[in-house]
Amino acid sequence: MKVVIDTNVLLSAALRDRLPERVVLYVATHDDCKWLVTPEILREYTDVLTRPKFALRAETLQQWAEVLICEQ
Repeated sequence: MKVVIDTNVLLSAALRDRLPERVVLYVATHDDCKWLVTPEILREYTDVLTRPKFALRAETLQQWAEVLICEQ
């Protein structure tokens, strides 16, 4: 299955650390799913996650950076 993850879903996963995170990590770790990520989408993910208004901790940003790097 090919999947494009909306930026808001990714942001919810980073902020809430519950169901959205499980969905994103499921897609990222199961061979039957192919997470479609273009350089533009990756840039948008990064831009949104690093916005000061979300105040994500450096550790959280690093964890999500590692997930995103694996999807390139």
